[in-house]
Amino acid sequence: MKYLVCSDLHANLEALQSFELYMGSLKIPRVLILGDFIGYNANPEEVIGIVRTWEFEGRLLGKISGNHDLALTDESLLARFNSNAKAAVLWSNQKLGENSKKWLSELPVNGTLNQKVAFCHGSFRDPNEYIFNEEVAISNYWSMPAEVDILFFGHTHIPVIYEFDQENVLYTYYMNEEERFFLKPGRKYMINPGSIGQPRNGDNRLSFISFDEDEKLVTFHKQEYCIWVTQQKIIAAGLPNLLARRLEEGF
Repeated sequence: MKYLVCSDLHANLEALQSFELYMGSLKIPRVLILGDFIGYNANPEEVIGIVRTWEFEGRLLGKISGNHDLALTDESLLARFNSNAKAAVLWSNQKLGENSKKWLSELPVNGTLNQKVAFCHGSFRDPNEYIFNEEVAISNYWSMPAEVDILFFGHTHIPVIYEFDQENVLYTYYMNEEERFFLKPGRKYMINPGSIGQPRNGDNRLSFISFDEDEKLVTFHKQEYCIWVTQQKIIAAGLPNLLARRLEEGF
């Protein structure tokens, strides 16, 4: 089976539309989404509408909630956000329809595709935890279900592969270009596809992966989109200007 894995859409309609076009060119219709449908950008309702269309068409392999999605109804989580992120969640709460809010509220925080493949937003133990370095990756490795060989995760917006060999030695691969990576037999992996809606690795192109289960091949894809349109919408909505600037800078 082949499918796409993406994360952190963050209400970026132009980026999601670019992803959808690329999805069609790859002829891989099935997609796994690792959460954060809202936040930062100005089209939460439209982004959720596209994803729900995919769901209706049977193209969603799985979907989970991200920390921004959870913050819509969790005031204690929202209190941990910085001022820009908090402003975007509060703005999104005013703009979203009740059906979209209900859909978000019913998303699970973790999921499994089969015994060997699991997925989460931040980490398997906490959707708001950042797996942003090797120390945290190792800690999470020991808390993963023993039978899981591949964990897809998001939240950091950084495309990376953490690989653990049979002796539990960790190897780290930052995937900043369009690259192919074959998974090795007997090893376990934690894989972040990067972000659709707000890249943070110094590259303003959206990032996602395709996975061929039979070939054990992970391919990282990068795609440009109309950033300036998304920026104009952020400013017109009265959201913090930093959110527009960081899209162009990819941070």
